[in-house]
Parts: sequence; C-alpha cells; structure tokens
Amino acid sequence: NIVLQTLNLQDNPLDFIHGEFEDWTRALRSSGAPSAASSPVRRGSSFRECTTAPPGCCLQELKLRHVGLSSEAGQHLFDSLATNALLRSVNVEWNNLGRFASGSIGKCIASQRSGIEVLILRDNHVGDGDELYKEMAKGFSLRGDGAQNRTLRTLCLGNTGTTRKGAQILADVLYRNHLPALESLSLFGNPGMGSEGVAHLVDKIPGDCALMSLNLAMCNIGDEGVQALAVSFHNGCPVRDVDLSENNLTDSASSALKAVVEALSPAESGRQLRVGAQVAALHRLSVVCNKLSLAVVRQLQAKAGSHVTLLAGGNG
Repeated sequence: NIVLQTLNLQDNPLDFIHGEFEDWTRALRSSGAPSAASSPVRRGSSFRECTTAPPGCCLQELKLRHVGLSSEAGQHLFDSLATNALLRSVNVEWNNLGRFASGSIGKCIASQRSGIEVLILRDNHVGDGDELYKEMAKGFSLRGDGAQNRTLRTLCLGNTGTTRKGAQILADVLYRNHLPALESLSLFGNPGMGSEGVAHLVDKIPGDCALMSLNLAMCNIGDEGVQALAVSFHNGCPVRDVDLSENNLTDSASSALKAVVEALSPAESGRQLRVGAQVAALHRLSVVCNKLSLAVVRQLQAKAGSHVTLLAGGNG
C-alpha cells in the first residue's frame, strides 16, 4: 500500500498500542513501513522503527494526540523525524513528553532534513528546563549562520512550561531567521514567560519574516507586555492576528492596545494564513477575559471599526 497518507492513533492508550504491537507492525509493514522484529518491542522503540520513511511510503500526517506517549518514546520518534522528509504534519499534543524528549524535538526543528510543516506540541512539559530551545538554537548554530528550517509553517507550544529564558532563546532563533517559513506561533498557557519573556520575543521578530499569527493568551504578560508589543508593531512587526486573552490587562494598557489595533488594520490585500485546509482570519485581536473597563472596550471597538476583528468578551 503506497497510498496511505494519514495515520491517526489519537486517544488510544499507549498500552493498547504496545499490547497489540505485532499486529500493528505487520499492518504497517504491508503499507511499506520498515519491518520490525517479531519479538516484543521495548516501550518507545516502536516509534523509532516505524517513522523512518522507506522508499515508496507516502505517509504525510501522523496523529498521536493523547496516546500516553512517554518521553523515551518521544525521543525515539523525533530522532527519526529529524531525517524524515515525507511527513508534513505531526500532532503529539496532550501526552507525557517532558525534558527527556525535548532535546530531540529541538534538534528535529533545527534539522534541514525534516519535512514537517505543522508541529503540535501543546499540553506537554517539553519547555521545562528550556532544553527544547537550547537544543534548537544549538542545532542551528552547528549548521552555521545561514542555517534554516524552510518547511515549518505552524508551531504550537501552548501549555508546555516555556519560561522567560526559553522565550528569549526562541526570540534569537527568530531574529536570526532560522525559521523563515514560520507563519503561526502559539505560546498560550505559559505564564512563566511573563512580560519580560514576551518583550524579548516580540522585540526580535523581524519585519520581513513570514510570521502572521501569534497566540500569547494566558502568558501573564500584563500591561508591560502590551507596551512591548505596541513598540514591536511600530517597528514593523508583520503579525496580523494576535491573541492576548486572559493576561490581566487593565485600562493602563489602553493606549498600547489602540496602537496594536491600528497596526493590525489591513495595509494590503490578499494576505492569508492557511492552516491545513482552512484559511485563518487575519487582522484580528483577542483581549477576551481581561480587566478592561467597558469604556476602554468601546474605544477599542471604535478604533477597530470594520477593518479589525476585535474579540473582547469577559471584560467590563
């Protein structure tokens, strides 16, 4: 079978996968996957053996959401994906991936042989200890100043334990143009970033990069973080879709928010962000569930007009 393009195992307990592993590998073998040993496979090794793309394999999408994937298994998986040019979309959200796997993930992102375009890592602890970001930066550094991953378009790092330091390292990766194709970056649910981490991040976004969507919801950025974002937009930040939900924003940030709204107003037509088969909305700002007064919300709505979609529920 050389036509299988999507393998979806999400919401299946990993114990079940390993319990039936021989049948599973036999099915994969008939689809062109590499042959596995007939003896029982150790926890984690299955992913290393079944994700190296053989000649004739067409697998492009791997869905491993909520399968109980361990850090050891995750390490083997991403070690394989670092040299897999066929897979385009990988979703490993809501697993047990932690610091042990994060180094391999960082190396995979920095690899010029990986073909991944969409990488969903949310709801894992891969940001703990900043190893993911350190190994990512190290991987690009070892390849030289002009090293780039030219395939990755969407990167979701929501609720991964990303810290202020991790955000700073990621900012340097963006600034050095190591991820020139990146269009969507999600960092929601990482309160350890705080206003300082966000300030470093948005300050380093190049004006000529491809980034169009930035999700900073629940990152504890506060009013200071919005100020930094406004300055970044003033300096030419290309982002046109921003989520600042649940960040304890107050009326003190009203001027900065107005500046952000103004910067998000469309200056050109035809710019679209494609996520899978869907075209995402641009020129949008979410300030849902903050501490803004109704008066400030109305001012922002007036500023947005019909040009910018403003989401502001849960304020007032």
